Amino acid sequence: MSETKTERQVAAIELLNELLGDDVHLCRIDEHRSTLAARLATLRAQIETQHLQMTVIAQDRRHKYTYVAESNGRALVRAREVVKLVETVAEQVKDIVERTEKLNRNQKELTTFITRLERLRSFVENIDRLEKLMLGREYERIGSLLLATQQFAEQFQEMRERSFVGEQLGRFDYLQKMLQRQVLELFDETMRRRGSVNAAQSINLAHAAVVIDVLGEASQRALIRWYCDRQLGDYKDVFRGNRELANLESIPKRYAWLKRLMVVYEAEHAFIFPVEWKVDQVLCLDFCAVTSHDIAGVMQSFNGAKINLTLLQTAVQQTRSFEQFLHRKYPKNPGLSISLAFEPFLFYFIDSHDQALLKFKSRLPVKLTLADFDASNVLTSASELFLLFREILQDISELSVKKPLADLCKMFGSHLGTYSKYLEERLPRMGKKPFVSFDVRTLCVVLNTTDYCYLTTVSMAERIREIIHPHFSESVAFDGAQQDFLVHVSVGIGRLHLSISSTLDACWTLMSSISWSGLKSVGDHSAYVSQIQRTLADQQPIIRSTLVGSKHYVALCHRLATSIVSRFSDNVKKIKHLNDFAAQQLLVDLEALRIMLLDLLRLGDYGALRTPFAKLVASETADVEGFLKCVMAPTEPASVFVQNYLLVRADVEESKFLAVLEVKGIRRTTLYLDEFRSHVPKRPSEQGRELKFFRIDEHLKKILQAVKL
Repeated sequence: MSETKTERQVAAIELLNELLGDDVHLCRIDEHRSTLAARLATLRAQIETQHLQMTVIAQDRRHKYTYVAESNGRALVRAREVVKLVETVAEQVKDIVERTEKLNRNQKELTTFITRLERLRSFVENIDRLEKLMLGREYERIGSLLLATQQFAEQFQEMRERSFVGEQLGRFDYLQKMLQRQVLELFDETMRRRGSVNAAQSINLAHAAVVIDVLGEASQRALIRWYCDRQLGDYKDVFRGNRELANLESIPKRYAWLKRLMVVYEAEHAFIFPVEWKVDQVLCLDFCAVTSHDIAGVMQSFNGAKINLTLLQTAVQQTRSFEQFLHRKYPKNPGLSISLAFEPFLFYFIDSHDQALLKFKSRLPVKLTLADFDASNVLTSASELFLLFREILQDISELSVKKPLADLCKMFGSHLGTYSKYLEERLPRMGKKPFVSFDVRTLCVVLNTTDYCYLTTVSMAERIREIIHPHFSESVAFDGAQQDFLVHVSVGIGRLHLSISSTLDACWTLMSSISWSGLKSVGDHSAYVSQIQRTLADQQPIIRSTLVGSKHYVALCHRLATSIVSRFSDNVKKIKHLNDFAAQQLLVDLEALRIMLLDLLRLGDYGALRTPFAKLVASETADVEGFLKCVMAPTEPASVFVQNYLLVRADVEESKFLAVLEVKGIRRTTLYLDEFRSHVPKRPSEQGRELKFFRIDEHLKKILQAVKL
């Protein structure tokens, strides 16, 4: 407040200074006083006017505020009244809604009750109508009415506890039972008469079958069972009650009976039954079951007695043919089978074939002759054996592809093992003398036979696995016999090689008799090489022309190449003081032997088999060739000789180096051995031993020093 007053005083002073700032203005002070008085009066008048206006405005605002306050009060009272009114209306609406919902529920319950009552009335009326229709046997009208009545009955099942409803449901259940019995009696009465069913009867039975279809699966099964028993009743009486027909000869008559029965069914009865019932299939299934039981009884009646296998085979084949007829008519129905009844008794065939194979074995020649060889250089007995196997397999596979066929495979395996031993005994054995030409040919023929048996056995096993039931496929195995055949092939090639090697003994004896140390010149290959060539030339045509295929002949050539080069090498290493001329002559002989060995496969269609054989010959002869070249090398100085040896042979085996020194006739072997050892890297084990010895020496030195101290 004081600050405001001061500001006003300052403003007044400034105004006075402005008006009276100099003498001129002071002289006119009266004028200024009048001016100020007039101005003051004007300001007071303005202030008064403003005050009056403010007073009027304040009064207006006071009146307006009072009016607004009064209006708000009245509005608040009105609003409270409206709220109360709304709450009252809401309660009334809620009450109305509840009453409406209750009325709707009552109306719905009343409607449901009326509907149920109407349905119950219809249910009772339908039962009454069904009873009347049953009396008149009007099955055409009963079917649809029965279906509707069943639907009503399902709706009233939950109300069965109520006396009236339970009484009507029980009445309806009894009616259905009586209806089923009545329909079955109708079928029995109609089909019991002799002769065919006429059209009117068929239509009536068809309507009755529809009624059974509506009654449910139990009634369907009962009617189908009655029909099948009825149709097969005469069949059972004829074939079970007559001993003359209860045998294998009457098997075709049984199947003809069913075929006639199916003709009658398709002509007269197929129209009666609904298609989805498949009555014809059920009839065939029952026929198969009855016939299988009868056949099992017929087979058991033999009780170990002699049986006509031809008749049994015919019966089984006729049964399989009839099954194929049924499977074509009704595919994908495994129950249509009768031949399973024969399977437990098919051992008669297997025993018979076993006896036939035993007789075949007894006829096998003990000593082979040219008459026992066929045109393909295989024993005729092998071809006959597998021909028998093929015929037996064909017979049994036509009868069954399950356990009997698996048992047959076991029998085949046994006889294959027996024949394998027979072939083993027919392989010629080496005596004091080499084989003659017939022995060589016999050996080759037996080799061909064992190989033929092995390949045919593998093929036969694959064929059986294709036709046998998958459950028994694992039982098809001839591994034992196949392994025996392979062993016999190896043994036969070994004996053939041994025979040829024995004929070459004279050639190697001739080689050993040559004075190699005194040889003064080098010429063409030696006489023993020519003798080896002639010996192989005598044996080769028989072997090559008799052995079937190339693999066995090539295997024999592999063994011959290895043994001939090895024998040549052994003879070379036995020579003492071999000079350069002798070494050169032996190199010429070795080259002649190499060419001779390669010529073993020169003729004939051996194709890619020549390359591995050529590599084998080169590998075998290379070692001997290197040995001879080392023998030809100068021995002085020793270091150069050792270096040449390692360069040519690249072999660090000390024994082989000693063999070269021995053939050279060098006595100062210690010098050469020391030089050889100096060029050969030491083995880890030898280095360890030297280190161990060094450590022991150091330990001894320390002990001696301690003793001296």
